[in-house]
Amino acid sequence: MSQLKEAIETIRAEWDIDAIIEEVEAAAGVRVMFDDSRAWALYSTEKPEAETTPGYCAKYGAYREYLGGGVRGAIACNLTGDLGELFTAALRQIEAIYNGETAGLESWEQATGVLLND
Repeated sequence: MSQLKEAIETIRAEWDIDAIIEEVEAAAGVRVMFDDSRAWALYSTEKPEAETTPGYCAKYGAYREYLGGGVRGAIACNLTGDLGELFTAALRQIEAIYNGETAGLESWEQATGVLLND
């Protein structure tokens, strides 16, 4: 199993946001930030070495656009392959942590607000 796949499995079982970010940093080899403003994002301003898609972005990672009224769009990711899966899995797990006490309630009652499915 590759290092990225192992990191994804570790992240899916983790319940500490800082530990998730550290795991993503170690696996991707870049500094990672989590933005929990209206448009949530887990990203790096550096391109991970394993990302082979040509070109440049200001931010690399997974995000949800804010659509207004407490609604966030589907997760989008500008990384490919296992790197994209890593950042997406980490953002999903962070959202699960935020929703821990409100899990099972209607989506508009959850701590993250309404998260649209992918």
